[in-house]
Amino acid sequence: MLPLLNAVSSYSLLRGVHSPEAICRTAAELGYRIISITDRNNLYGYPLFIDACRRFGLKPLAGAEIDDKSGDSALVYADGPDGFSSLCSLVSERQLSESFSLAEALCVYGSGIVAVSESRALFDRCDDRVTLFYRQWRLRRFPEWVRKREIPAIIAPPAVFLNPDDIATHRMLRAIDTGSTLSRLREEDLFPDTALLQSPQMIAERFEVFDTAIAHTEAFADKVAASTTPETCIMPEVQQSERSAEILRECTMAGALWRYGTLDDRITGRIDHELELIVSKRFAGYFLIVDDIVRQSPRTCGRGSGAASIVAYSLGITNVDPIRYNLMFERFLNASRSDPPDIDIDFAWDERDGVLDYVFRKYGNDHAAMVATHQTCGARMAIREVARVYGRTEHEISAVTKKIPWFADLQSYSDDLETLLAAWPGLKEIPLDEPWPAILKDAGKIIGLPRGIGTHCGGVVITGCPIRSVAPLQRSAKGYQILQWEKDGTEAMGLVKIDLLGNRSLAVIRDAVRSVKKEFPDFDETRIDPQSDPATIELLAKGATMGVFYVESPAMRLLQRKSRRGDFEHLVIHSSIIRPAANKYIREYLHRLNGKPYRPLHPLIGKALEESYGIMVYQED
Repeated sequence: MLPLLNAVSSYSLLRGVHSPEAICRTAAELGYRIISITDRNNLYGYPLFIDACRRFGLKPLAGAEIDDKSGDSALVYADGPDGFSSLCSLVSERQLSESFSLAEALCVYGSGIVAVSESRALFDRCDDRVTLFYRQWRLRRFPEWVRKREIPAIIAPPAVFLNPDDIATHRMLRAIDTGSTLSRLREEDLFPDTALLQSPQMIAERFEVFDTAIAHTEAFADKVAASTTPETCIMPEVQQSERSAEILRECTMAGALWRYGTLDDRITGRIDHELELIVSKRFAGYFLIVDDIVRQSPRTCGRGSGAASIVAYSLGITNVDPIRYNLMFERFLNASRSDPPDIDIDFAWDERDGVLDYVFRKYGNDHAAMVATHQTCGARMAIREVARVYGRTEHEISAVTKKIPWFADLQSYSDDLETLLAAWPGLKEIPLDEPWPAILKDAGKIIGLPRGIGTHCGGVVITGCPIRSVAPLQRSAKGYQILQWEKDGTEAMGLVKIDLLGNRSLAVIRDAVRSVKKEFPDFDETRIDPQSDPATIELLAKGATMGVFYVESPAMRLLQRKSRRGDFEHLVIHSSIIRPAANKYIREYLHRLNGKPYRPLHPLIGKALEESYGIMVYQED
């Protein structure tokens, strides 16, 4: 049975029409067993593609279409782990190199690669160093040079459209991308109308005169190894990786002595317990790298479940004592958890870029990259772009788009934007006559499609191996090297994300401390205990917390006033219980806080829920 070797998804930006999931679902329904999505010069949708193949019972082949400025292009497939590493390197080189040459890159990164191309120049320059097939995707005779050299051919017509209506959407996307109108689109800018996903039997009938090429294609697809996501995490490592565990213990013990003054059995026992699990899961290098990054700023805040770790507290990554507040390390890491640790680190907002610069200086582009975001078309953007293709003026377009409600982005509304906007009060004085009905109909078809690549607000990946050998890279608008995957795809591919975030409150605290030190030079903020300060507790109990990060919302300030409690333990309960649909629990909590008797739901959880008055509040619960 023929495989599907040249499916094109919406991650071929402003070219493809459908998601990897929709393509894989349709391919499985048509009877395909083997599939490759070959988006142009990228692997943006690869994690979604692998997941879709797993769900629909398909064998996935990692691939991409790669071209260069000379006009050479090839469908490039990865055969096994070495091939995927080479494919990531090829895509990265294509995105990062100004003078990229496909032929030269294939010769350098050809290990585990199979290329399928019509370009004679590639065969002339790479034939003896890369596995190459001639690409047959049209019903025409093989060129003389292919027949003379007896080059084997692969059947790989493009599959872009799932139904004939997609052709019009594709044309709209191409007009948006080229800044053209529909009538001025060039044929070379478009996929042919025949690029419809057809069954394996229909493709075999269509190319039946090329029986040898059909046999080569089937054998090729069976032979190439299926692609997968990594089974283990690709952990960051320090240079002395073989001593990571030893170095981490030394740093933790020194930090614990600084934090606690003296070390009793409870502290050392907790440290031993955490380090045993951290080392067994090969996370020691991760902690050391996060520790190194945190040391680049005098004031940071590690948050999330990492606050439950005494190792993180001892290193100064977090600032909450997990023993004092009875925090469970197992919420952060436990033996049955397969995903890596995740610590979000806040820096003063005006220091974060300097910290990022340090990361790239120390670890270099060979080992560091930021995580991407995949930007999609919202309703405003879609309507604006389509209206331009229809020749509407910017003034006319803005009059409509600036009054569009935010919920127009929802998929449930995209099928009938005209009805939604006609009923929207903000647009009642703007006549949506021709061609607006057609504009809104076309815009609805592209809402939610990928539109571009941005940079995650703080996600950084550091690898011990060359990073382009495990992930495709490109350059961000700011000049940082970024992965082509967003955060979920990054984690699905086994990469460990470290979030380095900017926080304005830390800058306020820094500036306030600086002002205090001008009058009191001996002031040492590390030796004060704000959790025990009566004046601070009183302010919190009154709900006087405007400008205090995390506890300044109206609901939070109201709860503080109703409870009349400002100590840290109750503050944590309050910030955790403030959740949507939690009002009845909040009322019951306030009753119990003020003395209402209660019985535990069950004797076995009575002790566990004692501090929150028998009400489940925390994720640990």
